[in-house]
Amino acid sequence: MGLSIIIPVHNTEQYLVECLGSVLPEINTDDEIILVENGSTDHSWEICQEYAEKNKAVKAVQMETAGVSKARNYGISLAKGDWITFLDSDDCIDPSIVHMAGKLKDNSDIDVVLFRYSYLNEITSNETSVSEALIHVDSDLLRRGVLEFGKYEKQILEYSTLDNMSIWTCWGKLYRKRLLDDKKIRFPEKLILSEDTAFVFQVYCNTDKIYAVQKIAYFYRATPDSASRKVTVKMIGNNRFLRKWMMQYVLSQGLENTLEEEISAFLVRKFIEECLYLRIFKEKSRTARLRYTKRNAEEPYMEKALHNVGYKWLIPGKKNTLLYGVVLWFLKRKSYKMLYIK
Repeated sequence: MGLSIIIPVHNTEQYLVECLGSVLPEINTDDEIILVENGSTDHSWEICQEYAEKNKAVKAVQMETAGVSKARNYGISLAKGDWITFLDSDDCIDPSIVHMAGKLKDNSDIDVVLFRYSYLNEITSNETSVSEALIHVDSDLLRRGVLEFGKYEKQILEYSTLDNMSIWTCWGKLYRKRLLDDKKIRFPEKLILSEDTAFVFQVYCNTDKIYAVQKIAYFYRATPDSASRKVTVKMIGNNRFLRKWMMQYVLSQGLENTLEEEISAFLVRKFIEECLYLRIFKEKSRTARLRYTKRNAEEPYMEKALHNVGYKWLIPGKKNTLLYGVVLWFLKRKSYKMLYIK
């Protein structure tokens, strides 16, 4: 079979018709669209059912509210295509993703294809007419880039036009289904944010048959919900789980020495985000915040990471680089109280 397009759906009735309209006209008889609706309170499920009834290529399934990671994993388990791509239900894709999957049907030398993206309100004809020539991308460079993009940005851009978001998001890519199944690559279902990072990192660790296309083929919608998120205790716990999961995965792949600097930078960056969340999240007492910070900072793997990481590549290019550096300075000296001075 051809391409399986997995679309998790949750309360996106105002965008879903446009999303499906970007896909349906281009799919072939051996392609499929899998709509995984989970816990919507609007009319999203009714729209999914309507499209499934009208088009044999569309499959609509429903879950209880489970989160995007479980929804995507369920979609993978249902997929029959040789290739998989992910599409968020408030975004759109260019037909070139569908066409590329058809061209690669019998090509065993390629496991992953990365496309460029653009914001929906920034599409230009020049950007969408770029060549679809395949450029090989070093998988080692990609996994290092996921962990510490600032350090490897220049190298990645030298032979591709991939930016930070291009390499760590799960969408805007084609994946060989057999690779995902054989290597048991799935989204960690406890993650509510940064699940993309964990997913693509597994991909980059398990194949070197990775190619990029300069063409923009994914169109991302920056909605109010995606542009700014209210800090909650779940976000703090999410980062903590991601840190531990990534460290365990690096160990399971025997990459702890090869990627020692990069994984240290990643772990520290995520932990600093937790500290910054705690500065904002006033529901926890100062004592509780100090206890959390001390306990996590002094776990052996975090102590090692804090010792290894420097300031230069911590989070370059961001407006809050200086703030991250200050937090790191306090963490290295175990001056936890300084982080939460009113």
